[in-house]
Amino acid sequence: MTNLILLVFEGEVTERRVWLSLNRFYLNGDNGPIVYGIYGGEIYSLFHKMKKDPDLDLFSLLKESQKNLDLLDGISKEQVSEIYLFFDY
Repeated sequence: MTNLILLVFEGEVTERRVWLSLNRFYLNGDNGPIVYGIYGGEIYSLFHKMKKDPDLDLFSLLKESQKNLDLLDGISKEQVSEIYLFFDY
């Protein structure tokens, strides 16, 4: 079983550059167990949804998004051990 770390960003353009820089400079380009996804909106609203509903399946919510079809293709909930939300505010 793979233990992937999922990094979730608000948007697609600037955040993708941040991800590539993080990956290149701090993770030495080794994508290993780290993947990224996109929420596609203000991540604070996602945080508040999670606070209100402790049973919210965050991975399924992200996987259903059109923005993550390619990014999370072939990845199952069971493979993800950690999820981090990146706020750009």
